[in-house]
This record gives sequence, C-alpha cells and structure tokens, in this order.
Amino acid sequence: MHNNIKSVTFDLDGTLVDTAQDLYLTANEMLLELGLPLLSFSLIKKFIGKGADNFIARCILAAAQSEQKVDELFDRGSKLYVDIYSRLNGSTAVVYPGVREVLQALTRDGYKLAVVTNKPTRFCHPLLENLGLINYFDAVVSGGSTAALKPSPIPILFACRKIKSKASMNTHIGDSISDIAAARAAGSRAIGVSYGYSSDRPLSTINCDLLISSFDQIYSAITQYSFNGN
Repeated sequence: MHNNIKSVTFDLDGTLVDTAQDLYLTANEMLLELGLPLLSFSLIKKFIGKGADNFIARCILAAAQSEQKVDELFDRGSKLYVDIYSRLNGSTAVVYPGVREVLQALTRDGYKLAVVTNKPTRFCHPLLENLGLINYFDAVVSGGSTAALKPSPIPILFACRKIKSKASMNTHIGDSISDIAAARAAGSRAIGVSYGYSSDRPLSTINCDLLISSFDQIYSAITQYSFNGN
C-alpha cells in the first residue's frame, strides 16, 4: 500500500459488470406479461442502480405512462421480475475489461475489498459466483443487507466494519450519483467511472475525487493518486 487507503468498495452493475442486457430482457419480458408496451434498451439502462423496486416502478411508469398503473401492477410486476431475472441473471452479463487483473493486483497488495450494491442479495451472490468474482471480495453488501440503500452511507459504513477498515481509509468506486453521494456521506474517497449506467445524470469531476474512463485505471488511481482529507 502506497497511501492511507486501506480498503476499496465497489458498486456492481455498471462498475464491475455490464448487466444491462440481462436487465433489459428481464424488464421487457415483465412488461409483456403485464400487457404493457416494450421499452428501448437506452431508456431501461437509465433506470439501473437504485434498487430493484425503483427499477420495476420506473419501467412500469415509463411503459404505462400512469402512476395509477404503477400502484395497480407493481406487486404482480415484482413477482414476475423475480421469476424472470432469476432465470436470466448472468446470461448475457460481461465482466468489464481489466476488472479481474485490477482485483488481483489490489488483493496482492493487501487491500481489503468489498462489493456495495443496491442489487438484491438473491441476485447479487449468484451473479458474482457465476462470473468467478466472488472470491476476490472480503465482504458483499447487497440490497437487503442494511436498512437503507445507496445514496445512504449506511451500506458503505457497514462494509467497512465487516472488512475491519475505516470509512476514512476507504475508497468507493461507482458509476452513479448515488455511489458518490454515499461515499461522501460515509467519509470515504469517491472515484467515479464514466462508462456505466448514469446516462440520465452523468458524473463529472465536480462530483468525484477522480473520474476515470476505464477500469484498468483503478489500480494506479488507488495506489498513486494523492487524495486530500484524512
């Protein structure tokens, strides 16, 4: 370790793994079963990252153009989503270039690593296992692990406790405003990735301590970047 960073927490969807195609197929199959119009890939991609309930509600609202329909169809849509995504989870997902190499290097150098995602546990663990990533992490904090989701700092703080690190010695890496807000509130450094799913609210250098365009930049960002603060 070359600085006061002792641990790194990572968002999952749009940061470590490209799961957008899985979620696109799941959402449209759900909408088809609900008798609603299908949505474009680009629109569905904008709904990723704030938890499954939010994703389902936004898809139904966009397709039905009615808040009342969201209330009427949400419970049925949720059941469909779980069934469909359980079948499709990981079927088209791709680990981003550089992820395995960077995780290996950070592990070799002694950094504690954790996933902090709003993705429900029932989907998160199988995805990490199927893609061969689970063993890189000392902890996995997913939707349901804590009382709140990102942008609350609670999941990051919980992850830091699990891996015996301090938030002030942690860097969180993610693709969304929620990730950056959670990191800031937790007292962690915040690195944003520009290749993820934040197209409705793109990250900028104003939001983050550092904004990077590819995962293979993360190793040097963690080991060499001079952070301000604690």
